[in-house]
Amino acid sequence: MSRTNWFAGIIAWEITGFLIALLGPLGNPDFHSYLHFLLLGLTITNSAGLLGSVLWLFYDAVLGRRVNRAALNLLFGAVVAILAIGAGIFAGRWVVDQICNLETAHAVESRHILFLIVNLIFVFLIAGAYAMLLLLARAKSGVEKNIRAGEEWQRLELESKLAILQARLNPHFLLDTLNAILNLLYEQPQKVEHLLLNLSGIYRKVLTLSHDQLIPLEEELRLVREYLEIEKIRLDGRLEFDLSAEDKVLGYKIPPFIIANSVESTIRQGVFSQKKGIKVFVGVHQVANAIFIHIRDNGMGSMRKSAEEGFGIFSVKELLKMAYGEKAKFNISSLPGGGTQVSMELPWESPPRLAERMETNEAVSGEKEGI
Repeated sequence: MSRTNWFAGIIAWEITGFLIALLGPLGNPDFHSYLHFLLLGLTITNSAGLLGSVLWLFYDAVLGRRVNRAALNLLFGAVVAILAIGAGIFAGRWVVDQICNLETAHAVESRHILFLIVNLIFVFLIAGAYAMLLLLARAKSGVEKNIRAGEEWQRLELESKLAILQARLNPHFLLDTLNAILNLLYEQPQKVEHLLLNLSGIYRKVLTLSHDQLIPLEEELRLVREYLEIEKIRLDGRLEFDLSAEDKVLGYKIPPFIIANSVESTIRQGVFSQKKGIKVFVGVHQVANAIFIHIRDNGMGSMRKSAEEGFGIFSVKELLKMAYGEKAKFNISSLPGGGTQVSMELPWESPPRLAERMETNEAVSGEKEGI
């Protein structure tokens, strides 16, 4: 029996008891007998209502939230009702006999009327209080349903956005790589085998990742290395790169492609304009409770604006926002000596929003299986 059902039951009990006590002995011309029955009925009703409320509220506070079986709640509700009614009958008879003793014919005294008024007040107080509790419980239930509906809508919206981003992001990354392979087929066919091995690693990662999956930083850096190896071959050795990460951050999980697409975007926007040697540096380290990712190149720093407007950088910003909310920071700046730097600051202790949602879904799924 739910809390709202119990509230409704108490209200029905009070109203029914009041009507029976008021209308039951109307055919009896003896006023003393009528008053006795009325007081007895109201006292039993109020005693049972109060005792039942105390027992149920105690059960609900101590055990109710730990018991998920509806049958057990219903059984305890029935036991409480039987005990409350039995105790109410005993208490009602005893109280009425002690206070009023109307079984012997004598004049109605003021204390009898006072006791009647007190009983009537209790009837309306109990019924009114539970009516308010019932309305509040139903209002709260409606609000919780709306909140759950809103959260479900946000979850579906997040998944659809991620799916759209991933659908655009993966071809965007791979088409540039395939273009490099096509150029290399004519220029340096002997290097195509090594390049295809790196590309197969990229394809395997792209095809096996779901749109809401998080991957260790170590895997992301491996993907970046494979991509840069492809570009190094295509640029005939003019590209030099350095990937550096502290050992303690390699297991940290991030949305896939946030580093790879940042590297690809800086190369595509600025570095290819360089005739001299091209250098790309990727560094990851932890400071206090944050992970810092820096991507630097020695290209044209003036290309910062066009890099910001490209889809690669846009997709990275969106993925960070969806995964970390406002906890992640992203910045692109031009370096004083030339080149561009992409910086990301991610929270260390706070898990990404995607991970929280996946853990929540797993927990909910486990609870459903256990019920």
